[in-house]
Amino acid sequence: MKKKLCFLILSFLVLGTACGNQSTKKEIHTPTARKPILIWSYYETPEQQQSLNRLITDFNMAQTQYHASWEYVPMTEFTKRLSIGVTEDALPDVVIIDNPDTMEYVKLGLFKDITDYVEKLNRGNEYYEEVLKSVRVKQRYYGVPFCTNNLALIYNKDMFQKAGLAVPKTWDDFLIACRKLTKGKCQGFAMSAISGEQGAFQTLPWVLSNDKGAITKESLTTGYERMEELVSKGYMSEDCINWSQNDVARKFISQEAAMMENGSWVLPMVKNSGIHYGIATLPLGEKKLSIVGGENLCIIKKKRDSGAIRLLEYYNQNEVMDQICEDSYVLPPKKDQASVCAKKMADYEVFVRQMDHAVSRVSITNWSDLSELLSDETYRILTGKGHGKEVGNTIMNRWK
Repeated sequence: MKKKLCFLILSFLVLGTACGNQSTKKEIHTPTARKPILIWSYYETPEQQQSLNRLITDFNMAQTQYHASWEYVPMTEFTKRLSIGVTEDALPDVVIIDNPDTMEYVKLGLFKDITDYVEKLNRGNEYYEEVLKSVRVKQRYYGVPFCTNNLALIYNKDMFQKAGLAVPKTWDDFLIACRKLTKGKCQGFAMSAISGEQGAFQTLPWVLSNDKGAITKESLTTGYERMEELVSKGYMSEDCINWSQNDVARKFISQEAAMMENGSWVLPMVKNSGIHYGIATLPLGEKKLSIVGGENLCIIKKKRDSGAIRLLEYYNQNEVMDQICEDSYVLPPKKDQASVCAKKMADYEVFVRQMDHAVSRVSITNWSDLSELLSDETYRILTGKGHGKEVGNTIMNRWK
């Protein structure tokens, strides 16, 4: 009996020791849980997505407190998802958002005021002023610029050489090029006139490139009459009302368009196609103003602030920003860094030069209303349901 009792006690002690050792071992080898940081982005090209993957991976390796990840939300659903997320408490910690959309959500109180952080960095003067306007309201900051871009004329050099054409510098030169390059399935020019922000972004240079660089009844009429002329003469397809900017690049690559209005982010697609291309300023008028595009990094209010700030700090390092922008074929939003990119990559020269005369959409009065009006009128004119000469009065009477 004593032997049996001793055996049971010994077995219990051994079992207890073993369990204790397992518990201790688990405590020693279980890493401290990292706090999650979720980012939403509509980046869709392979280069854009790879650049975000690189940013996330490098950030996670650079520190041990936070674990960042990102989720793809289509651009067409992005603002809708944000609005729904507010009511359902299903928002990320950080968004990479189109710069003209930023102000709408600042007004709704969605984004955190990070003025103290920006002033602590004391780097506001490093950024292009027009880019910085998209995150600043009454000297308060609600985000930091993530990247910037603008639009240029991208043309097929081989087609130009075969037709004996020089790069167009005036509207008349452009029309001649369109006429000579429109043959068979190939049309002279392509742009995105799709409803929404992309189409409005592409339309705006047409109504700003006048001697005053302002939106007036006359500039609206001129811009839309020119687009109407391109379609009526067969130099541009009315199907462009259905094309995104990436779709336009695909038309250019398939040689269904000899020239296109587009940004630097489509260059990887064009390069991979083997097309011999050139880049020039859009020949739309005397001013040749460009429109600021790009995204901002904004932190959702009442979410995981400390981790999000840490991510912004990490991205704000020049070498990190330069690499991510280079990977995704866009410009850094800092002036000096953009100049570095232009020296490093010749394709950036026109885009960087144009930033000195670029206009931010948020600096335009009631931009969200104007954006919708531009989209509506573009659809109406390019589908033959109206005429360019009517647009000036129509928009000016409804805008502001």
